[in-house]
Amino acid sequence: TRANCVFTKFTYNRLNEILDIANEKKFSVCFQPVWEKTLTYAEHYLQMEQVQILAAIDFMIEQKKLKNKALGNSLNSLLYWKDLIINPQKVKCKAGQVFARIEPNGDLRKCGRVEEKIPYRDILVTGLEKSFANLLNFEECTSCQSWASINTNTLL
Repeated sequence: TRANCVFTKFTYNRLNEILDIANEKKFSVCFQPVWEKTLTYAEHYLQMEQVQILAAIDFMIEQKKLKNKALGNSLNSLLYWKDLIINPQKVKCKAGQVFARIEPNGDLRKCGRVEEKIPYRDILVTGLEKSFANLLNFEECTSCQSWASINTNTLL
């Protein structure tokens, strides 16, 4: 079992409590900060200051080095995110190449965070292979905010 946990300016310094519960109950947690659509720290009442998010990342890096099995974020993805926070840049993403999202109505999307859809609305008629191949026709996203996706991307 894996949980995804969003942290905020009010909870970024309490990640250890969640990891303690996860260790006790034997599941892992992949953390994700509250965040707007870009890496520019647009105003949001729960969003953290740069120093807060870096503190959370440093805590998680320390936990990975201590081999805390409850922490689901990979060390590579945490190091990558730290670099993105300090030096904003285009995010490398494999969405639409190695993973995708199927909506309840049959739409296939590169991921749940972009609105692009392939021309084939029903993968049951078109087929998954052809539909998935059509995802390659869309531009790459330039501002992924999903730590879970970045975690997957750093493995590839």
